[in-house]
Amino acid sequence: MMQNTITTEPAWYKQFWPWFLIFLPASVVVASMFTIMLATDNADSLVVDDYYKKALQINRDLTKIEHAKKIGLSGSVVIHNDSLQLNLQVQKEKLKLAPVLSLNFVHPTRAEKDFSVVLTASEQARVGNGNDAVSHVLYVSSNDINMIKKIINGAWYVHLLPADKAWQLNGKIKNKSTAISLYAD
Repeated sequence: MMQNTITTEPAWYKQFWPWFLIFLPASVVVASMFTIMLATDNADSLVVDDYYKKALQINRDLTKIEHAKKIGLSGSVVIHNDSLQLNLQVQKEKLKLAPVLSLNFVHPTRAEKDFSVVLTASEQARVGNGNDAVSHVLYVSSNDINMIKKIINGAWYVHLLPADKAWQLNGKIKNKSTAISLYAD
């Protein structure tokens, strides 16, 4: 006697392979959406739309640096007792330095992290006489422990400017550094 047996396979949604084949393109779609979200949230701040105007600004900055070289400006910033102290040297005899200077910290990759510190003159001294005399001016910032921590724990380009923006000194600071040399270059 012959017996007919019908074997029925389970429905497609109860099997492994259809779900595996659906999972692969679905995971690509989810990963693409995540990538698009990352790209739109973290725009590249290094690229500027008005690059021509930015290039013209660089030329103006170069004239400020040349002026600083001409008057013999140099300086250094030291982090001391939760404040910034700027020691500025000038070799021109009759140059009067501004009582307030702006120290700009520019992040290398993130424009939104840039900030400025206002420095005020606290004491002035003159060493030597005649054309070899050098004026030393000490500038200090207000105490701000959060700003100091931000400076120490990062890499920054530093620009020192007076209120009239007649000259400019530049410097760089790297992680865990407490001193910054400023130069006209």
